Amino acid sequence: VVVILFIWVTETSLRLISSFDFIAHPVLAISLTALGILAVRNQKYLRLFEIAGYSSVFIYFLIQITLLLGDPSRGDTTRRVSTFAQWIPVAYVLAFLVFDTKYAVIFSSLFWGLSLVPGVRYIVLTALSTRIVEDVLILVQVYMSSVMYIVLLLTISMLRERYIHTRATAEMMAEV
Repeated sequence: VVVILFIWVTETSLRLISSFDFIAHPVLAISLTALGILAVRNQKYLRLFEIAGYSSVFIYFLIQITLLLGDPSRGDTTRRVSTFAQWIPVAYVLAFLVFDTKYAVIFSSLFWGLSLVPGVRYIVLTALSTRIVEDVLILVQVYMSSVMYIVLLLTISMLRERYIHTRATAEMMAEV
């Protein structure tokens, strides 16, 4: 929440904020704060907080990607996508923190596939442009690095599950 508000204040004061972010950042901050307070006061709402938090990030990022790639005539698409790309791993990490491995892979793959749609649309619409090479390279790097994040997080999750299983088995054997 602090990061969201910091970005909102910084971008607003520098007049760099989009109209979508001007509204979305405070809404995200307020809703996550309210859900967080509710979860702290009553543990039964913790799962609601986790799922709502992940869903908010999932939807916000997809809208942001669509908006960033929605207008190929803008000259600063490469810079804007490069700047936003550093935040994309948050969607994958949150999926693996909130859900078990199976659902984390499903939601991560769904996010990746849905984010691919505006990227492919952008590439098709700018196919005749001279700046296509730089934009395509950045988009390919973003999408391929996302696959690497999913594979890396899946590997870590599987190792963690194997460790937990092995430890439980060892404790059971020690009692025998």
